[in-house]
Amino acid sequence: MLKTTVTRDWPMGYWGVWCIFGDWKYTYQTIPEALQDPDVEIIGIFTDENSAQDNRKRGLYNSFALEASWSVEEIASKVRSSLQDPHRPFLGSAGFSDIELNLAHQLSLILADPSLSHHLTSRRIDKAHFYQLLQKASLPTVRFDTWSEDDELLALIQSGRYQQGNYILKPTNALGSAGVYRSAYDENAQTSIRRYRDLFEDAHRLGLNLTPLHEQSSLIMEYIDYAGTPVEISAEGIVENGKVTLHVVHEKLGTVAFAPFVDRRMVAPPLSPLISHRLSEIEETTQGVVTALGFPYCVFHIEYRLTEEHCIPIDCSVRPGGGLIPHAVYQLTGVDICLAHLESYFLAPKARCREVFLSGGTCIGAVYASSALNGEELGDQVREIEQDNDVFAVRGNQSIVLNPICTTEAMLALGVCSTSPHAALARFEQLIKAQVKAL
Repeated sequence: MLKTTVTRDWPMGYWGVWCIFGDWKYTYQTIPEALQDPDVEIIGIFTDENSAQDNRKRGLYNSFALEASWSVEEIASKVRSSLQDPHRPFLGSAGFSDIELNLAHQLSLILADPSLSHHLTSRRIDKAHFYQLLQKASLPTVRFDTWSEDDELLALIQSGRYQQGNYILKPTNALGSAGVYRSAYDENAQTSIRRYRDLFEDAHRLGLNLTPLHEQSSLIMEYIDYAGTPVEISAEGIVENGKVTLHVVHEKLGTVAFAPFVDRRMVAPPLSPLISHRLSEIEETTQGVVTALGFPYCVFHIEYRLTEEHCIPIDCSVRPGGGLIPHAVYQLTGVDICLAHLESYFLAPKARCREVFLSGGTCIGAVYASSALNGEELGDQVREIEQDNDVFAVRGNQSIVLNPICTTEAMLALGVCSTSPHAALARFEQLIKAQVKAL
């Protein structure tokens, strides 16, 4: 398995907004290679000074932290003044998370040559608009409605269009899964609404939902399963000249408890034959989704639920998947999907052949410790995992404040590779159980 700077030097992945200038070579295989090129300047923009410092240590030397009072024009001016060579051409601005996509787009509009700015399109996707695009393209679509007032939602539920315990509530303009709530069978609709609003407000206070709930509409959508079992996957890949290359399909596994740990895992390639036998359908649907979105160059993270008849898109981001997903993609294929993400933002992007090989299997997961454990103590116990030969990425001792499973003090995000997905999953569980015994 691969063990390179993609995983070891950047164990936290990439984040922030990156503005790229200079003479880009399409021979780079990883982002660290581009950072070492003297003909390229990449300026990183981060929300706080600690993040800027962390990225300087990892090779993104020209990084700065935002001031809350700065306008987009002032940020663009700071970018220009930070350039060592002001004559280098602007190539593009990229954001690595949903919260950063808008700023990247706004900076590109200011920094780009006006004759090229009409090519620029924001990559932030409104969820209601996403489902409408799917309907227009005659793609499988989840049943959904938008609502703003509680009475509107109650009327939809009372009409029988949605059954209690079998629908999802979520904001149209959220970051990732922040604020998403599934109704419970043993609660009434009013309780579901109240819990949804409380969950949204928690996320909003943490900056995960930038638009207050009263200023945006919400969605109600059916909960999808496969004969009573939720079968959920995510698709990761690259679009070049409008054509999809589907690199990795992750199977999302159910929650498992190893007291005092609770973990959620993703395995690739998929273990379930319900998924592996339908990969061609998943790829065809993914091409349809990308075509409907209209991005000729991009990377994507699309989440699906499978039913007996359809592969149904439930969420989409025009960026790499979060957490350790880019690390897993690299381990499985040798493709740095974050590098492809940067290149897709260029004003004159070029398609290129990327060597893809599928080898072995990976398991990535977020492992939560119960609140009975002190975060520092947990960090001390799990740090040894990083030295394991099967571990390609690890994040340890982080405070997780929005965990729908349990209230926690600490988290370990772990990526394991092995000869097959079954072996990777077994090794993942073995490592976690070993830490439980140590505690």
